[in-house]
Amino acid sequence: MHEPRMRFPALLFFGIVASLVVGLGSCTAAFTQARAQRPARALLASASAARVPAQTPSSPASVPNAAPPTVLLTEGTEVHLVIEENLSSKTSHQGDSVELVLADDIKVGGIVVAKAGASAVGEITFADRKESAWLEDDEGGAELTVRPDYLKVGNYKIHLRGSYGLFKRHKDVKIKKGQLLTVYVARDINLPPA
Repeated sequence: MHEPRMRFPALLFFGIVASLVVGLGSCTAAFTQARAQRPARALLASASAARVPAQTPSSPASVPNAAPPTVLLTEGTEVHLVIEENLSSKTSHQGDSVELVLADDIKVGGIVVAKAGASAVGEITFADRKESAWLEDDEGGAELTVRPDYLKVGNYKIHLRGSYGLFKRHKDVKIKKGQLLTVYVARDINLPPA
C-alpha cells in the first residue's frame, strides 16, 4: 500500500531533475556558442579599425587651411629702399609712379619677414622748375620729391611713411637710379616669416 505512494513523488522528483539538467545543458550550449563568437567579433572590429585611418586632434600640420604663424612688424621700423630708375624734375610730373626695391632684409627678432629685392611702389609728390620768390638772387631753381607708398611682400602691403626730395638752384634736379632712401613702417602689421 505504501509502495505506490513512494513511486509517484520519486518519479516527479526525477522528472524535475531531468528537465533541469536538459535546461542547464541548453543554457551551457548557448553560453559556449556566445563565447566562441566573441573572439570572431573582436577580430572583425580590429580589422575594420585597421582599414579606417586614425583621427588625430587638429594640429597646424593636419589642418590644410590653418593660418601660418605671424610676427608683428611695428610702426616706425626703419626700411631701406633703392630707386630703380633715373628721375628728373624736367621730365617727372606730380603723381607719376616710381619703382623701388628693398635694399636689405627686414627682420623681427631675427626672423626675416621681407627679403631684399622685394618691390616697393612710390610716387612723385612734387616736380617743378620755377622762379622762387624766396631765393635771394631770384634766379629760380628746381625741386623733385619722391614718396614711397608701400612695400609688397607676398599678398601683404607694408605701408610706409617718409619722403626724399632735392632742390637745386639754376638747374634741374636729378635723382639717379640706385639712390638709397630711408623710410619707416607707417603702421603695425602681422607678417608670416618670408
